[in-house]
Amino acid sequence: MKYTSIGASVFALFNVMTGAVHAGDDRGAIRDLLLHMFDRPEARLSVAPISIESGVAVAGWIQGDLGGRALLREANGTWQIILCGGDALTDAAALQQLGLDAETARKLALSVKTSEAQLPPAIAQQLSSFEGLVMMDQHIAKPQTDTAHREHDRQ
Repeated sequence: MKYTSIGASVFALFNVMTGAVHAGDDRGAIRDLLLHMFDRPEARLSVAPISIESGVAVAGWIQGDLGGRALLREANGTWQIILCGGDALTDAAALQQLGLDAETARKLALSVKTSEAQLPPAIAQQLSSFEGLVMMDQHIAKPQTDTAHREHDRQ
């Protein structure tokens, strides 16, 4: 019995540790994806915070004076950017309208708000500066229209 208890404890600890590593790997993959797509020498991109719930994530990003959030979905082990937006990606009702089930939307919105509450107010305000929603083209993972991002760039 003693060995069974120890074995179960080790197994449970392994599961907790690999789950944490997997979440960390997902955060790294999301950060790498955004950096690969949008980071430029003349306009460095920072990505944080990243909240993940049930294969869906919201990642905050800042590039120069601009900021916003990206909604991502994991499919077959690969993260894809669905859209970019601002405060709508912190709201459970808005996330539901974007196709998330109620529970995932609630948990993700809470996670985003909790993570962003730890940020300096100026950074949090910058994440909220993105207006509207810009859908991403999944085939080339670039904005469907350049005008939406250009409009944000002018602000």
